[in-house]
Amino acid sequence: GGVPAVVIPHSGDTPGQGATWTDAGATADGGETVTTSGSVDTSTIGTYTITYTATDAAGNVGTATRTVTVVDTTAPVITVTSGTDTVEQGATWTDAGATADTGETVTASGTVDTSTAGSYTITYTATDAAGNTGTATRTVTVVDTTAPVITVVIRENTNTKRLGDLVDGSLTDDGNGNYTLISNYTLNENLIIESNETLFINTDIQFDISANVHNKGIIFLTGITNHQTTINNYGIFVNENLIKSSNQYEYFNNKSGGSFYNLNPNQGDAITQELYNFSGQSGSVIFDVKPTFNFGRYNYNYGTYTGNYVGGVPAVVIPHSGDTPGQGATWTDAGATADTGETV
Repeated sequence: GGVPAVVIPHSGDTPGQGATWTDAGATADGGETVTTSGSVDTSTIGTYTITYTATDAAGNVGTATRTVTVVDTTAPVITVTSGTDTVEQGATWTDAGATADTGETVTASGTVDTSTAGSYTITYTATDAAGNTGTATRTVTVVDTTAPVITVVIRENTNTKRLGDLVDGSLTDDGNGNYTLISNYTLNENLIIESNETLFINTDIQFDISANVHNKGIIFLTGITNHQTTINNYGIFVNENLIKSSNQYEYFNNKSGGSFYNLNPNQGDAITQELYNFSGQSGSVIFDVKPTFNFGRYNYNYGTYTGNYVGGVPAVVIPHSGDTPGQGATWTDAGATADTGETV
């Protein structure tokens, strides 16, 4: 009958590393018993040979072999490093990265546009020596938690003037924010002196105030012997910055019915910060952010004084004319705007 022919059925002879491999065995064509030799270590990558042998009654020996290849089919496991993955729109986002369990280099793909709210995906990839590729993803959410800034449109009181509006034969303008009162003047309209403006009042000039004045800038009075300079306040005078003089013959008189609000804690604290003479007459009132009455070199008050004032600029002086309609008048809303263009 000759040498027995050993037949090998081919099955899964390429197991993954760490997997279980089962020998499918072999058969002899003459029905002889087939014995097996050799082993497969699936924990170690490599090629293994299994030899099958069968012997017939005449002592003829037949053999066959099976080749088993243990391969690496396991992709690297990527761990995404914990980071800050919810970021405010417009802020900076930094990728915390990722690592592979078997030390392969991890590459990242995808971008995050922090100028636009939304969800973004960063994909991490690592490939091992056997060509197995592992991936992991990070989701970054860009959120907008900043509310729009709404600006109320203010219709300014047409009865409130700036120094530039008053320039005429009594008031001159040097073009640099410096205005000079060169003749006596009675103010019957509300006036704002801006923070970048200075009003100089010349020697021998009398400035009578019958309206409201909001001084955000500097008022400087100049007088000489027998030629004094005088401010007479009959209205509401708010001093938010500074009233000072050359310390000779300059007078600020808070007249009966007049109200003087001093919001400058430094007014009167030094020669460069003070008037020559401040007088509060009977029937006048003073509101002062300081605890003690002291606005000039010489201070007199026969009216009412309130120290440590915290009320700020009185509402009647704030030039929101459109928002103070007369009873029975028509009021029109000037509206408001949002800084990022939303509908208000």
